[in-house]
Amino acid sequence: MPEVAIEDVLLRSYQDEDWQDVQNFIKKYWRENHPMCQKSLFDWQHKGFGGSDTKSMILEYQNKIIGFRGFIPGLYQVPTLSGGMEVIHGAASAMWSVAEEYRGGQLGILMQIKTMNELSVLTGSG
Repeated sequence: MPEVAIEDVLLRSYQDEDWQDVQNFIKKYWRENHPMCQKSLFDWQHKGFGGSDTKSMILEYQNKIIGFRGFIPGLYQVPTLSGGMEVIHGAASAMWSVAEEYRGGQLGILMQIKTMNELSVLTGSG
């Protein structure tokens, strides 16, 4: 496994111009015919709903995508301490992977910590 220091990676928001590189990453590290390789489905899921500017994350090393932390932005109704309800922006976990040759370090947890720091609500399903 290549040794990669946390300070040598870039963790940034997904942009539409990343699509081709993300699609190639999905094909290589999930599977060639993964449904998320269809741009229309990917965009529908990763843009979410509710007007949030929350974006899935790209992990780069030496200008190459080595990780992807996807989530589906949305609105969540949560209880308040005063007994009421509040609607806030959050996200549901979607895709999350680090390239095989970079696994076993702390890069996956780096993506999770940043996600947790940026979102008030994070849900997931298995």
